[in-house]
Amino acid sequence: MEEIQNIRFMLLSGQIDLAVSSPGIYDEDLISTLLLRDKFMIAVHPDHPLANRKSVCLTEIANERFIMLQKGLPFRTQTDQLFADLGITPNYIMECDHLLRRELINANVGIGIASSSAQFRHLYDPQVRFLEIEDVRRTRNVVLTCRKNKYMTRAAREFAAYLQNKFQGYRKQSLQQFQTEEEASL
Repeated sequence: MEEIQNIRFMLLSGQIDLAVSSPGIYDEDLISTLLLRDKFMIAVHPDHPLANRKSVCLTEIANERFIMLQKGLPFRTQTDQLFADLGITPNYIMECDHLLRRELINANVGIGIASSSAQFRHLYDPQVRFLEIEDVRRTRNVVLTCRKNKYMTRAAREFAAYLQNKFQGYRKQSLQQFQTEEEASL
C-alpha cells in the first residue's frame, strides 16, 4: 500500500510527528499504539431486505450490489482481502469516494463494508443498519504512530492524548452496543 509507505517515510524523515493509520505502521524506529480494533460490518439502508438481520456471511451476500471505495485506499485494500480470504468474487457495482459511497448507501442504491466505529462517527444516516459479518475474523486496526527518541511538541503530545481519549470513547460505545445487542437477544 503506497499510501502507508509514504506515511512511514514522512514519519522516519521527520516530515510529520504523528500518524493515525489503518493498517498500522511498524518499524524498529517507530512507536505504534493500537487505538482501536474495529470490526468490519455491512452497512445497509433500513429498507434493504437484509436490514432486519443482525448478521450475514460474505459468502451468502457476494451477489449483493456492493459500493466500494476506490482501489488503492487502505480501507479498500483491507476489504478486498476479506473477499479474497474467502475465495469469493463480490458484485462491485461502483467504486467511489467516502462521501458518495455514504450517499449511495443512504439512498439504498447498494450496500457497503464499513467499520463498526462508523456508526459512532456519524458517517452514515442514523437509520442505516450495521450487520455483523459472521465469516470474517479480520479486524481493522487503527494505530497511532510516532518516531522513537524524537522530541514531540506540546501540541503534538496533546493531540496524541486527545486521539487516545477519543478512540477510547469509540471502544466504550462499541462495547456498550455489543452488550445491548446481547441483552436484546436473550
